[in-house]
Amino acid sequence: MPLIDSTVIARVEWQAGTLLVWFRYGDCYAYDGVSRAAYRGLLAAGSAGAFFAAHIRDRYPCRKVSPAAPR
Repeated sequence: MPLIDSTVIARVEWQAGTLLVWFRYGDCYAYDGVSRAAYRGLLAAGSAGAFFAAHIRDRYPCRKVSPAAPR
């Protein structure tokens, strides 16, 4: 599970077209239908947050898979 150097995204995981994104505030979302190329692009991006906003968020169906951790 690669850690991401981002102020918004903590880590990501891709498996069989589903991209799991753990945000720094604790929630995890699953984005369905994400290509391996898009995942690799996210990992290679100079700004993971900007890549996510431009190429993944609002482009793929998503669902929350875990709540934020208690603070």
